[in-house]
Amino acid sequence: MDYVIKNNSNNGALTVSKITVPSGSAFSVNAALPLVIPSSKSDTIQITFNAEPGIYNDNITVEHDGIGNTEFTASGTMLSATALLESFEGETFPPILWDMKQGLWERNTTTKHHGKTSIVNTESTVDTIITPLLHLSAGDSIAFSVRATSSSGYNTDILYSADGKTWNLLKSFAIYANYWSDWAEMAAYMPEDFTEGDYYIGFASKKTYIDLVYGPQIVYQEHRIDIKGFTGENKGMVNYTQNFTIDVACLGTAGETAESYSIALMNGEENIGNYTVEPMILGDMKSYTCSWTPRAAGEASISCTAYTRRCSDLDRHDYGICCRGKPDFYRYDRRFIDNGPLSQLQALPL
Repeated sequence: MDYVIKNNSNNGALTVSKITVPSGSAFSVNAALPLVIPSSKSDTIQITFNAEPGIYNDNITVEHDGIGNTEFTASGTMLSATALLESFEGETFPPILWDMKQGLWERNTTTKHHGKTSIVNTESTVDTIITPLLHLSAGDSIAFSVRATSSSGYNTDILYSADGKTWNLLKSFAIYANYWSDWAEMAAYMPEDFTEGDYYIGFASKKTYIDLVYGPQIVYQEHRIDIKGFTGENKGMVNYTQNFTIDVACLGTAGETAESYSIALMNGEENIGNYTVEPMILGDMKSYTCSWTPRAAGEASISCTAYTRRCSDLDRHDYGICCRGKPDFYRYDRRFIDNGPLSQLQALPL
């Protein structure tokens, strides 16, 4: 971090002879002394922060030939190597291991609290952006910076879920109009009766900026495949092939071989096709296509499942396909169901 020393005098140079930090401090000063600062000018020294995880505050003394010495406080929070700290600076969005329900959040480079980028949902519809899996216990906190996009403020709800499907409210923050012109730093704490375990944290809001999210330890999973999308043709005919495309992401640190995970196309409980898959490493996204040929008019419930053979993780997306009108004509419609960090599809009545 940088610390600026300014000579406010018009009567000559200021000489800094010594900078002292307490013994055993987490902070150290990098400066070539003596430091001579001309009248009405300033110079910058660098302060290095290096410590075990924790919160630190130390007084640093600057000795000079002006009137009295100068003392200031250096503060810092050191997170563990596996702690959550996300400022959304990377080009990949959502960041690896993050997710969102409706896809309304996006990176923003014009309004930010830290660095060069924040995220924003400018729509009038609430969307939830979801952290990686975190290990949480009573007293742990999730901290973030927030700002409204206009003079009308909206709530930001902090949610938690053990499975990414069933969500519980942790705390609701009212983002008032005064947050329109400036950022506010917020924190939600796990209550005393909170059950320790692994949870996802969701930020549910609309017309809101979020930046600099940090929290406890991320739970890294060796093997994990998530379905990011599942699409198919809008119309189909009996005895004519229909294609279904699945988009998957590898979120396991160990990666996957073509033999270690599978993706199946299902009609109810019946396996009607398997996707040919390729090796993936952490962060990879791939799209696969599988075909199905309906042999009779009627109803079908088409879904896809993805799982790894090394663990029990299972992800599933569903399509509803219903027959109407002529017996040789298939038609299906679809809607997104708000059910966890990944959109799921379910049959619509036609």
